[in-house]
Amino acid sequence: MARLILFNKPFQVLSQFTDPRGRRTLKDFIPVPGVYPAGRLDWDSEGLLLLTDDGALQAHIASPRFHQAKTYLVQVEGEPAEDALQRLRQGITLKDGPCRPAPVKAVPPPALWPRHPPVRTRLTVADQWLELTLDEGRNRQVRRMTAAIGHPTLRLVRWRIGDWDLSDLAPGEWRELHIHAPKKPPRPGPRKGRRRAPPRAARGRRGWAPPAAVAARPGALPSAPAANHRRIRNRMNSFQAHITVATVVEHEGRLLFVRETQNGEAVINQPAGHAEFGEDLMQAAYRETLEETAWRVEITGLLGWYIFQPYKGAGVYYRTCFIAEPQGHDPHQKLDTGILEALWLTPEELAQRRAEHRSPLVARCVEDYQSGRRLPLDAIYQHPWPLQRG
Repeated sequence: MARLILFNKPFQVLSQFTDPRGRRTLKDFIPVPGVYPAGRLDWDSEGLLLLTDDGALQAHIASPRFHQAKTYLVQVEGEPAEDALQRLRQGITLKDGPCRPAPVKAVPPPALWPRHPPVRTRLTVADQWLELTLDEGRNRQVRRMTAAIGHPTLRLVRWRIGDWDLSDLAPGEWRELHIHAPKKPPRPGPRKGRRRAPPRAARGRRGWAPPAAVAARPGALPSAPAANHRRIRNRMNSFQAHITVATVVEHEGRLLFVRETQNGEAVINQPAGHAEFGEDLMQAAYRETLEETAWRVEITGLLGWYIFQPYKGAGVYYRTCFIAEPQGHDPHQKLDTGILEALWLTPEELAQRRAEHRSPLVARCVEDYQSGRRLPLDAIYQHPWPLQRG
């Protein structure tokens, strides 16, 4: 049985347990060890936040793959016309791509608790409450959607997630449930028989080129020392398809990396690793980040896809890089074998240690992240490469 905590998050409270700037966090309200937020709710938003001690349940609630419906009560400036609401129902397009259709309707002012500080309204401009349901989760999506139809959000309260709602919870109150967690995908066992050939793209099919959304191979391919060639090649061939995931995690201007061993040397890498057979790519990114850094994160965006070949003649790596936000550190999580420590570095500090980078992808992903590159999360389901190993 998994623990599930339903919490009515007050206004101006962070959806995490720590904050170096001293703002109010979950620690001020929930004295329960070992639970972490399943998703997030912005500092300036209110309402239902779910926390759990089960990673599979956390992913099931937070991952856009499962399309968990979330219902919001939204106070907007002005009175949206029916054609404006119809744009939301049909799926409005934002800067990071089109949104999924969102059921929305105008509702009378709900019987909510007063907000402190109160909402600033203009006497000469009316306001309207909306009930809006999303089954995806982008950064500040509701606010951007209402702004796109010309009606900025004044107050935002999340009332329901899936089958759970606020019911009689006052701001700052919580209650605990015990539920059956979703089944985790089985880990692959040893496989018999001949190894399968790498995907067609890796075999150099004539005329093949990466899709437009996929970054090109970064830099020239270095030659491997002859003494290391066979050892490196054998280690790479232990993975069949080289489908890998990575995350770029930022907090207070610093990015999360790991120091790990490679051929007896310490190198710096993003939290990254191979997706397991039958595993969803976002679940793989969450798992790898947790196992390599002991940080629980929420996947909030897609940075892009990358192709990397360590040297000529080596296997080709296909990496899907996600953007994530930290949700809390798990002191009981044991780090993967070969991981020396987790590091929080500024981009400048990372650049100064370029000689320690495991591959050119380390700097390339950070450069793309700093440039503002973002892709909609749904794009991973039109992934041009095979989604499983082997």
